[in-house]
Amino acid sequence: MQLNKVFLQGKKSEAACEDGYVFCEHYAAVVDGVTSKSEHLFGGKTPGRIGMEVVCNQIPLLAAGLSVEQAVQQLSLALRQQRESMAGEHAVTVLEYPRACAAIYSRARREIWLVGDCQCCVNGKVYTNTKRIDDILMQLRSFVLQAEQFSGMTEQALEADDPGRRAILPFLKKQLQFENKEGLFGYPVLNGEKIIPEKLVVIPVPAGSRVTLATDGYPVLGESFEESEAVLREYLTQDPFCYKENMQTKGIQKGNVSFDDRCFLQFQT
Repeated sequence: MQLNKVFLQGKKSEAACEDGYVFCEHYAAVVDGVTSKSEHLFGGKTPGRIGMEVVCNQIPLLAAGLSVEQAVQQLSLALRQQRESMAGEHAVTVLEYPRACAAIYSRARREIWLVGDCQCCVNGKVYTNTKRIDDILMQLRSFVLQAEQFSGMTEQALEADDPGRRAILPFLKKQLQFENKEGLFGYPVLNGEKIIPEKLVVIPVPAGSRVTLATDGYPVLGESFEESEAVLREYLTQDPFCYKENMQTKGIQKGNVSFDDRCFLQFQT
């Protein structure tokens, strides 16, 4: 594999960034630690940061040629062990499990595995693995914010106290019940539990392909880094609160540079 471009930026800071990447002999990956719905920190780190670090540290240890099921099982085991080691005076609740999504390229198998809502581009074709529940909650947040505007609230007032985020927060917590479950609202995530293979996306990669792996901090993944960044900048300029052209479950918070962390990794196979 020949590395073309790698970029990583936290929405707030490098230390708080919950995205990461791996580029080693047998695998390449971007990893997105899932933001916890709890404010509790473990050793000064969020569960999302911990989840990302565990997965990034574990991927280079995976044997070459593993199937997606075998690889995911090992990554899940590492997260379960991490969760158990975190349990001390403070019991680790379901809200605080270290979790992560990932887009992983296996050099031996010439496959990309989308575990959760990361994304990839192979020779110009984009692949995603979005959650249906995210689409619903993004639209609900947008609905609440626009309804408040019709009631007379200014956008500045909405930004100061996001009523749309408050409206969807109970559902963001309830959605954890659908992790690694079958059915319409089930979705895959690395959380220390068994993942249903049918919820994973496996993409074959021809030899000599240009491959991009990216986290969902890019609302539109272009063929190049420059294109992806340009689209993001346009969205952030036109819709910084992320409820119109770029609907998200949260907008840009004060002091942040974007609505989410982002990671971009491009290479030639």
